[in-house]
Amino acid sequence: MALWEKMELRGAMLTLLSRFMREATPKVWTQDERMKKVLSYVNRQIDRDISVDELASVACVSKPYLIRLFRREFGTSPLQHVNRKKVERAQLLLYTTNMPIKEVAYTLGFGDHSYFIRLFRKQAGITPQEYRRRMR
Repeated sequence: MALWEKMELRGAMLTLLSRFMREATPKVWTQDERMKKVLSYVNRQIDRDISVDELASVACVSKPYLIRLFRREFGTSPLQHVNRKKVERAQLLLYTTNMPIKEVAYTLGFGDHSYFIRLFRKQAGITPQEYRRRMR
């Protein structure tokens, strides 16, 4: 595929995606107001380093109770959820921007881009660089 065709296709896909995103609303998977607050907080603060203590404070519960409650509601730990959301956001940034991978890591609150690459590979099955290459 010629470069201009790739650019044209990418532009068309981004235009289509933007139309869906304009109308999108976050789907909440719980009826527990505390967990709704936590999920909302994670989505708003995804570009920071988010601790479980911070999330417990948002939910107004103790850290051990938050972990139990979160596992019961979502089948995963709060930290695993945060990391999954960060990798999802990274995938979007890798697809829609030309930001260097190191910058993507720092944009999402990772202090160590090597850790980001390991986490990305663990969750996506490939490195961020390979993900970007495959998506182009």
